[in-house]
Amino acid sequence: MRRKLAQSPPSFHPPQDRASHVRYFSALRDYPAFVRRLTAITRQRSDFLDCQYLCGQLALESSDEVLFLLRLLEAGALPGYLPPSSLGAAPYPIVDPKSGLEVGHYKFPCLALPQEFYFFQVTFFRTRQYRVDVLRWKSGWSAIEIDGTGHDPQHDLIRERSLGLETRRLTAMQIISPGFHL
Repeated sequence: MRRKLAQSPPSFHPPQDRASHVRYFSALRDYPAFVRRLTAITRQRSDFLDCQYLCGQLALESSDEVLFLLRLLEAGALPGYLPPSSLGAAPYPIVDPKSGLEVGHYKFPCLALPQEFYFFQVTFFRTRQYRVDVLRWKSGWSAIEIDGTGHDPQHDLIRERSLGLETRRLTAMQIISPGFHL
């Protein structure tokens, strides 16, 4: 009989309504030159297959989130799996939006830059569930919201106040602009 020396936390993949490649092709249709340029840069990486695999695992809720993901890869972000709770306590429990179970100690697919970690589509529970587009760790937690068509500014304000996370709001035009920086 084989035994493990140490238990590894299970993985968690936030649910999504469409596969990531569907969002990618929407972004390619809407911003062909930008997406092709950043995709070509990513294809040149020695870890391209790892990046490609991870991108298929990420929960992306819009083509605009694909643009942000491509910017992270352009900046050299590394693909990985990490429990958010291993970086620091979240302001509220991170939960599975379907079951309500706490999952912050599970390994999430993420992208990492030096001293920065990015987790897509993270759900918190306070008095109700609140989902952020991107949860970022850089010496503390903050959120990144990518405002595309159909977002509800009133709900955004309620969520930001309820979670108390510093929030950076981005649009597709900001993300694709030549002067954009993370």
